Amino acid sequence: MTGVELLIGMITEANRAMLEEVNLVLTTKNIRFTDLYPGEWEGGFNTKVGATGFGPRLEGTHVYYYNRLDIQQAFVDIGVDEVVAQVVGEVTPASILAALATKHNLWLRLDDLSDYTYVDGVAVFTLKPTSYVWLGTLTVTVVNEPLTLGVMFPFNVLNGLVEPGGVEMTDGGIYEELIQQP
Repeated sequence: MTGVELLIGMITEANRAMLEEVNLVLTTKNIRFTDLYPGEWEGGFNTKVGATGFGPRLEGTHVYYYNRLDIQQAFVDIGVDEVVAQVVGEVTPASILAALATKHNLWLRLDDLSDYTYVDGVAVFTLKPTSYVWLGTLTVTVVNEPLTLGVMFPFNVLNGLVEPGGVEMTDGGIYEELIQQP
């Protein structure tokens, strides 16, 4: 699920009665988000967002209210008390975010971050107040592994590959064979 799809889901949930009343379903094809207004809003919501709608029933500018999610609490809510990212090679904000995307399907971008620290295997990401979905900080334990051939090539069989010099790799094993050359 992309960040925009998650945002549409959050807005749909917070505005369900109004959307059902007019029989409207928001999708990535019929709405584009414009301005974000963090704060305290009527109904207990922490965010207001402007949106431009497309299509005969949604055309024009609209405003929706919803609650952005505390990113660390979101992990706790799904039973993950310690967020761990397994990074291969150099530890950078981008490599940690890529590991989080792979393991948790969490798609953060570097421009979602206002601050980043990394000390003794622990990374702390602070999100910009302009993030449409998330707020707060995320603490990640980073497990760093060196880049090895085993990581680069995670398979152990190369079916049908014939190497010069008489070694053929087939069906999970390496067999010495004579290669007949014309």
